[in-house]
Amino acid sequence: MANTLSSPAVELALRALEILSARDPAGLSDLLCETAVMDFPYAPDGFTQRLEGREAIVSGLQVVPQFFASFAITPRKVMATAGGEVIVEADSVAMLQDGAPYRNSYVMIFEISKGLIKRWSEYHNPMRLPGMAG
Repeated sequence: MANTLSSPAVELALRALEILSARDPAGLSDLLCETAVMDFPYAPDGFTQRLEGREAIVSGLQVVPQFFASFAITPRKVMATAGGEVIVEADSVAMLQDGAPYRNSYVMIFEISKGLIKRWSEYHNPMRLPGMAG
């Protein structure tokens, strides 16, 4: 996706997705405020639905390098609000550690405050999560 929308908030959100795609949750630490919250509103029972605080988010996202041999999120559309929110529509293409393919689609809402991510809400199709297909 060619990013035609540019602002510090947009760049911060896109940088977070680049770091996640690199399977480097620790790299997100400098982008999150200490009291940041990450929500997964569509997460099914048994999956994390909310992470509170920078350390909890970084720790909770360790699932990415643990479950995925490769993981890439590609933004399709990026929108920003005057209030500091960035909305990203994106797709992921990944390979699980066992070699199985994984794909999902997302809408992510980033709330930015003082140059850091204050809240990151990730909406995705929970039926595509490993172990959920029937």
